[in-house]
Amino acid sequence: MKEILKSEKWDFVTLQQVSDLSWRAETYHPFVDNLYSLVSEFAPKAEKLLHQTWAYRIDANELKKYEISQAEMFTRLKKAYSEVASKYRCRIIPSGEAFQNARAVFKYKPDTSYDFIDPKPLELPDQSKSLIIGYYWRTGNTATGKAELAMDGRHGNAKGRYLANVVWYETLTGKNLTNNAFCPAGVTADELETLKSTAHETVALYSTQ
Repeated sequence: MKEILKSEKWDFVTLQQVSDLSWRAETYHPFVDNLYSLVSEFAPKAEKLLHQTWAYRIDANELKKYEISQAEMFTRLKKAYSEVASKYRCRIIPSGEAFQNARAVFKYKPDTSYDFIDPKPLELPDQSKSLIIGYYWRTGNTATGKAELAMDGRHGNAKGRYLANVVWYETLTGKNLTNNAFCPAGVTADELETLKSTAHETVALYSTQ
């Protein structure tokens, strides 16, 4: 990491906690402190920012394991990131907040009509309102040799990735993407406008804090 930091004149260096532990404030230290000091020493002119990760989907297996809700995960990770940002007086890239704000609009709910016990091969539940990949079929080299229904409750799908990208772009450049017409595959025109406006409003909120 020292070699990378010294290799170029960086404008920005971002730090974050791994999403699994993002909601546990006690796991940030002393690691974020050590990293912050390292960046300060070897890239002193770079602005250091915290990337606020997002809470997992409401039906993610991890939430069941942690015995917390999506809302609790978000509340706790938001507080943890805010405490570090306050300590070091650095800006936050508010991807997690943008995800929660967009979720309030899309209102994803698990598809209760889908047969999870005996699903039809390659058929998926309705996940059209989700920002997360969710259920997918794992094919190829599986333990059974057959296609298996799998779950990714943490990583963004096309909508989620686009949302996070707009948040990053507007935070780092200060430019407004609301009038940009580019629409990635997997996102409808109506969804695009919601994602752009949500990202823009979230970044604007954090820029005033």
